Amino acid sequence: MKKRFLMTALASAVLAGCGGGGGGDGGTPPSTVSSTTIAGTAATGAAIAGATVQAKCATGGGSAVTGADGRFSLKIDNAVRPCVLSVSAPGGTTLHSVVEGGSGTDVVANITPLTELITASLAGGSTASFFSTFDAAAQAKLTQEGLSGAKQSVTLALKGIVDLAGIDPVKDTLLAANGGNAGNALDQKLDALGTALAAAQITLTEVSAAVAANPGSAAPLQTILQPAAASCAGLRNGNYRTIQVTTDHYERVRVDSAALTVTYESDNAVDTLTDAGGCQFGIGGAEPETLLVNKSGVAIMREGAPDSPAAVEVIIPEQTIALSELAGTWNALGYESDGPDDPYKAAAITFTFDAAGQGSAGAECEPMNSATCTPWVDQFTATANADGGFNFTDPLGTVRAFAFKSADGKLSLFINALGRFFVASKQEAAQLQVVGNSRKWWDLVVNDRGDVAPVTPGEMEVLTVDAVNKSYTRRRPDKDNSIETMRFDNPRPGMSYRAANSTTTSDGGATQHPGIVALGVPGTGLSVVTNLTTAPGFVFAFSLNKP
Repeated sequence: MKKRFLMTALASAVLAGCGGGGGGDGGTPPSTVSSTTIAGTAATGAAIAGATVQAKCATGGGSAVTGADGRFSLKIDNAVRPCVLSVSAPGGTTLHSVVEGGSGTDVVANITPLTELITASLAGGSTASFFSTFDAAAQAKLTQEGLSGAKQSVTLALKGIVDLAGIDPVKDTLLAANGGNAGNALDQKLDALGTALAAAQITLTEVSAAVAANPGSAAPLQTILQPAAASCAGLRNGNYRTIQVTTDHYERVRVDSAALTVTYESDNAVDTLTDAGGCQFGIGGAEPETLLVNKSGVAIMREGAPDSPAAVEVIIPEQTIALSELAGTWNALGYESDGPDDPYKAAAITFTFDAAGQGSAGAECEPMNSATCTPWVDQFTATANADGGFNFTDPLGTVRAFAFKSADGKLSLFINALGRFFVASKQEAAQLQVVGNSRKWWDLVVNDRGDVAPVTPGEMEVLTVDAVNKSYTRRRPDKDNSIETMRFDNPRPGMSYRAANSTTTSDGGATQHPGIVALGVPGTGLSVVTNLTTAPGFVFAFSLNKP
């Protein structure tokens, strides 16, 4: 039967950046002067008193101790800018700031959590490494143009959380609260950021890493900085998309993490969440439902009594993602039915988009563990949908797809049509497992009728890693301590494969287990698994990491 891109296989398918700054001079080239004085204030909202500020320049460096008000001034003879600064804040956090290339004997550089985020945006990585190495590549980023872009990026990321319009956190006058002295307007922005971090149950270090990983993309920051539920950091305020798997229904809902309510846009109905602990919630209403939430914000909802077959919904924070971000080659695993009375079966596909949304290299992978896939003949495209997400179109019609970008900058897609569902992530080499690493998750297994079995726990511990042959073994405490061998980046980068009957018991005996292909969706805490054999009870599985 001829396949088409992501659509139901029936002919009647409807079935009645910034950060880097890069090249360019961006200002006056660095120059040597007799001395340069760098002055500013170190503060987190309260002054950082009695702390040592260190400065490194392209040539030269120096240090100074902050006063009771957090102010400092250090003089560097024969300095060549640009420069980077650091100071240790109370609690052990190290903050950084920057001075761009140029000339002049007196410059201002405050050091605060806001300048830490600006430095992260410039660095495009670890601020600690940026400071410790401060090599030619790092220095090249520190132009007036690069610094301006980093400030704009942070301002956009914090929009609606901390208003930085018209404010320069690096160079504006900062009067920090100390003793009986209240801080000024810039100091109050630091207080607002601290309050937002506490409400979101996230650290400045985590936000700094997210800023570095998402140049020019504010959506992940807007997601992770929303206020979180007291008992679950992943359940945050904001709009979400619920995707009713293998139907053509999508719903926008709003979560109130303090009141533990969910409001449905379609009819303004409100459901109350019952906290069952460990980021697991019951949902009120006529039919019992279970909501499972990962720290990323991605959630799975099981619609039905805990001990009976049920339907499933994938829930993701609503984000605005540019069409150009789809550019790349994707893996996708899913399950599909050829018709309303036909059973579901697992499926694997690959496809490529360019920055304009033109598709190419679409292919159906059968068997699913094959490294060679059968190309599609039909053309396909992606376009932005005015109501959010994307339209994916081929000659059979159009389906909706929703994107989620995680704090670490990884993009995933959730693509749904009547009778068909896929989860996709870009092809990239898997991160190497580490011996001793362990994790726990919730398993939701889908049968050939599309019903989801009761939630079961999963658990594993990595025992060995073979980087050369790209495999690792893991112990499964949830499966009588059986030992599995998983091959990673197999059959394609970012996927993993377990051969049939390759699992052994804890005492070395053989077990009868089906072959599987798995796709870990980076940054989401979600993995999806397909069964390589015909097994009515297990066609597809969702595995969502527990917090």
